Amino acid sequence: MRLRKFMTAVAVSGLAFSGLAVAATPSTAAEHNGVCESGEFCLWYNPNYANGIWDMYGSDSNLHDNYFIGNSSQVVGNNSASAKNRDSYRWYVCDGTGYTTCTGWYDPGDVNPLMTSWRNKISSAYWTS
Repeated sequence: MRLRKFMTAVAVSGLAFSGLAVAATPSTAAEHNGVCESGEFCLWYNPNYANGIWDMYGSDSNLHDNYFIGNSSQVVGNNSASAKNRDSYRWYVCDGTGYTTCTGWYDPGDVNPLMTSWRNKISSAYWTS
C-alpha cells in the first residue's frame, strides 16, 4: 500500500513538473495581431513603421487580399513603405502574386524604415531556410 501511494505521488509530481515546463516555454508568434513579433516578417503602410502593419508568420502568395491592421482601408499588396524581418529565416519579396518576379530579400534581422527599392512593389512574400 505504501509503495502504491509513493508511486502515485511520484507520478503526480512528474505531471506537475511537466506542466510547469510547458507553461514556461515561449509561445510562437501570432501572425496578423498587429505586433511585429520574433519569428515574423512585417510590412507597414508608411515609412518608419507607421500607420498600419501586416505581420506574417507564414508565406503569403497574394498580399492584395490583405489589409493593414490599424489602417484597414489600405490593402497590403503593392502598398508598403517599411519592413522588418524578425524571423530567423530569409524572406523573399516579389513584385508579382504567386511568388513571381522575386528579386529582393530580407535576411534575418534586416530592417528597412524607408524602403526605397521595394516601396509599393511587394505583392507576395515567402521564407526559406
